Amino acid sequence: MLFEDLVRAIRDCPFFHGMPPDEQMSLARLGGVDVQPAGGVLFRPGEVPAALYLVLDGVVEICREESQEIGLQPVAYLGVGSTLCESKVLTGTTLHSLAHFPDGGTTVQWPRPILLRQLYSSRALSLQYLQCLARRLEGTVANLGQHSGATLRG
Repeated sequence: MLFEDLVRAIRDCPFFHGMPPDEQMSLARLGGVDVQPAGGVLFRPGEVPAALYLVLDGVVEICREESQEIGLQPVAYLGVGSTLCESKVLTGTTLHSLAHFPDGGTTVQWPRPILLRQLYSSRALSLQYLQCLARRLEGTVANLGQHSGATLRG
């Protein structure tokens, strides 16, 4: 993959949208492109997240175990421009899902130590990351509020 294509993928990704161009280029230099074959696994339940992932090509199937009897079941599909492990790569808490490419795909990955070092040294990246996580949290709280009002009458 060409460097310019990688920068464009970062720029077009909703999680990184609006970052200064110099920071997008820094991220492109720090990331590693990884091509996965059909069935290739990004991570498994119980693992500590190794990286932040950005899907460049293909579809990632996310599976979770709803019960031991049923086992892992698909719960989501993430395509080009999606990011994975945004919060858990910061906290280092174990993952509860399996993420794999049923038909193969490509990601750019920022290993946890590299991402943490960049977040520490780049105010622009830290602010972007914080704003994206805060927006997701607000959306989750709003969705919970819709459901809890009906259930709790509050």
